[in-house]
Formats: sequence, C-alpha cells, structure tokens
Amino acid sequence: MDAQETYVGMRGRSLENEKKICGVMKFMNDEQLELSKLLQATTDEMVLRCKTRLLAFLDDDILRRVFRLGAMNGDKRSGTGIAPFEITIAQVCRRWRHLALSSPTLWTNIYVGRPSKGTRSRIQAYIERSGTEKLNITIMPGGSKRLPTREFQLLCGHVDRWQSFKLTLITRPSSDVQRFFEPLANVSARELQHFEIRVSPELCTQSCAPLFLKAQLFGAGAPQLHTMLLGGAGCILPEPHMFMRLTTLMLAPPHHVMWLTYKDLRAVLNATVSLRRLIINGSVVVPVATRRRVLLNRLETLELSSDHSDLLFSLLEMPVLKALDLDGRSLTQSRMERVMDAFWKPHGALRFPSLTSLTLRSFECMLVLGRPDAMPALEELAIIADARTGIRDDILLTLTEKNRNDDQVLWPRLQKLKLGGRFKLSLLWDVCQERAGLGHRLTELSIPRSCIEEELCEWFERYFVLQYHEDTCWSIAPDLPEIAIEEDDPSSIEPTVEDNRNYYSSDSDSPISSDSSEE
Repeated sequence: MDAQETYVGMRGRSLENEKKICGVMKFMNDEQLELSKLLQATTDEMVLRCKTRLLAFLDDDILRRVFRLGAMNGDKRSGTGIAPFEITIAQVCRRWRHLALSSPTLWTNIYVGRPSKGTRSRIQAYIERSGTEKLNITIMPGGSKRLPTREFQLLCGHVDRWQSFKLTLITRPSSDVQRFFEPLANVSARELQHFEIRVSPELCTQSCAPLFLKAQLFGAGAPQLHTMLLGGAGCILPEPHMFMRLTTLMLAPPHHVMWLTYKDLRAVLNATVSLRRLIINGSVVVPVATRRRVLLNRLETLELSSDHSDLLFSLLEMPVLKALDLDGRSLTQSRMERVMDAFWKPHGALRFPSLTSLTLRSFECMLVLGRPDAMPALEELAIIADARTGIRDDILLTLTEKNRNDDQVLWPRLQKLKLGGRFKLSLLWDVCQERAGLGHRLTELSIPRSCIEEELCEWFERYFVLQYHEDTCWSIAPDLPEIAIEEDDPSSIEPTVEDNRNYYSSDSDSPISSDSSEE
C-alpha cells in the first residue's frame, strides 16, 4: 500500500514537472521566435541602409526630381489606408522633410474622399505647400451620401489655379447638387485644362431623377480647357467660345433624359476648331428634317451611341476620321441602312477614306460589314456582340473571301481582328485557313479564351503565339505568309473541328468575353 501511494505521489509530481518543462519550452520557443524576428528586422534594416546609403550623397536637386517621379507614380488617394507618397517621404528624416516641404510640385494633387474631420486642414496644407503651382482636384465621396461642400468651397477659392477637376459619384447625394456647384457659376478658370463629371450608371435609371446642373459653369471663361467629359450628368453647356481649344469632348447624359438639342450641339461643335475626339452617348434631340451639317476638320475618333445615331452620323462631316466606335442597339434595320448610306457622298466618293479602326457593338451595326468597299484603309476591326445573341454565322461568313462573289480583296490592310462574344469556332477556322484571304494578312487575333478548348490549343499553338490576358486570348501571328495548313495529314485537323462544331453553336452557353480596357 505504501509503495502504491509513493508511486501515485511520484506520478503526480512528474506530471507537474512535465507541465513546467512544457511551459519553459514554450517560453523558449516564443523567445526564439521573437529573437529571430528581431534579427530579421535588423538584417532588413541593414540591407535597406546599404541600399539607400548613396541617397545621402545625392544633391538636393536630384532628390527633388526623384520625389517628383515618385509622386507622379504613387497612389494619390488619401482614403485607401495608405499615406500618399509625399506624406511618406516627409516622415523619413529631417532632410527629406525639408526637401518635400520645399517642393511645391509634390503637393499639387489634392484628393477629397469621404468628408472627415481632418480633411479641410489637409487641403489647406496642400494649398499652402503647393505655392503657385497648378492644382489637380479629384473628388470621390465613395459610398457617402454627403457631398464635401465645405471642402469644395475651400478649393473654389483657388479655382484660378485649377489644372484639372474630376468628380465621381457612385451614390445619389442627399445634399443639393445645384448648391454644390454654385461657386463655379460665374468664375474664371484660366488654367483649367481637364473638366470631368462621372455619375454611376445605377443613378441614371428611370427611377432616379437625373443629375442635372442648371447653373452655367465657368461663366467668366476657361480659355485653356481642352478636355470636357460629362458622363451620366446633364448640364447647361458653357458658352461656345469656351470650346475653342477643346480636343476631347464627351457628352453622355442618362438615356432617358432629352436635354441636348442638335442646335446646341452644332453650336458647340462649330466652335471646336481643334476637336480630335468626340464621344456622344445618350439622348440628343435631332430634327428629322434638318440638313445643316457640321464640319469637323480635325476629328480623328468618334464614339457614337445615341437614339439618333443615324441622323448624327449623317450630319457630321469628318474628312480625317480614323477610328469609329458605333453602338446601334437602339436603331432599327432601316435606320442602320441610313448609317450605311452615310459612308458615301452623293456623287459616290468615300466620306471616310482614312478610317483605319472600326468597332461594332451590336448586331445592327454589323450590317456595315456587308460593304467592305466603304473602308479600304481599315487595319483594325472589333466585333463586340450582345451576350445573349452572340456573333451570328452570317456575320463571320462575311469575313471569308471564298463566300464573296466578286474578285475584290476584302480589306487589304486589315491586320488586327477582335471578336467579343459567342460564335462558332469552325467559322473562324475557315477565316484562318484562307491562304490569300483575311487569315493570310492577320497579325493579331483576339478571341474569348472560352472559345478555345484543349483539343484546339495544339492547332492554335502551331500557327499562333498565344498570350492569355484575363478572359481574353490574344493571339499574335508570327509570319502567316510562310505558314500553310498541312493538307497531307488532314486527320490532325478535321476531327478536332468536327468534335467541337456542335459545342460552339449559336446557342452555346460558353462564357462571353466583355470588352477589355481601352487600348
């Protein structure tokens, strides 16, 4: 009995000692982990000091240039949780802080996010540190329904120094928008070059009252203005003399708001002697009987998506037009034929002999492909189909030489082809196999990645260099004139097509590739 009690007592003390040992081991492991972190931090600091030691020997002017480059490439938003570049370098050391505070160009980008307690003081500090440099203003309240009215009024006190102004709204503000813009009604922005207002499409629905600015902005003039973008917002257009230096103009009001008449638009366009890019998305009231044309001698890019696209397109004279982006989803087939007729002058000459890039965003617009003789200089073609319908077979067949009855060469200069949407891969196969046709001249092909199955990747890799980017497969052809389809062994090609012919039918459920970022 005594031996059993002794064993139990020793066993209990042993367990206690084991717990103490485990605690000591855990403590040692924690200490070792902290020590390793400290050693790693010390090593990183030493490496960083070795890498940046030479910065101490750089002249002040060189450091200022480095700071300017960093400010240009850094994140200018202050509401992302990361301090802006200019704030970060001002906290490194005493010398850097002195150089940063004495470099006015570092403090010219002012970002205003959600209204907060320290926003006004930060804006005032940026204004003072920027000296007399031009200011770039960006206002993005985000999900906040309260507009930064007080902060905006502070910035309007220096409107004569504005170089660019951008306002983006993703939620309908609870405050009065008219009062927000009242400080800009009768002021002069002599340095303003870029003015932009963008409203989220969700705010432009039938259920929401449109954002419409009734006050005329910059009534005293903005002589240097060259870019004006109004997306999802309507406003009273400034006086025509303000558009003399304009090179880019975007008018994109809500589609259900008839706020812009052709008379007002014509007055603006007649005043823009330097306009090179015009974007019209939305409702423009165009009288059917009007015949008064607008001559745009320098316009190179036109993006058109309007309820009256056919009338607008026929009334704009653009002798040097190079790029056309056309969306005709609101047009009927008869009205689209009017667009087709607009490619020729009354005596049969081409109206757009310099057109090199064409983007079609609806089935109605694809009727243009039936007249390739209207675009002999075309080099880039993009067909972006609707997600539900896809690209119809007859549209792709127009791209093949063997389906044409005449001997005319189809777009002899076309080199880049982009297809966005669902289509039959076998028809594209026919295009690529043409030895003297379109497939022979292509140097770049862009199609949805979902359209290439694993069985066909081997064939595409034989004739194209595949580069995948997000949901789009960019195929760059090496030297197609020297590449021919092997006819001796058709089994390596034909079964693959037959196996996939049914899969890529017009009612396939394969994903649809949307239009990528701007080229």
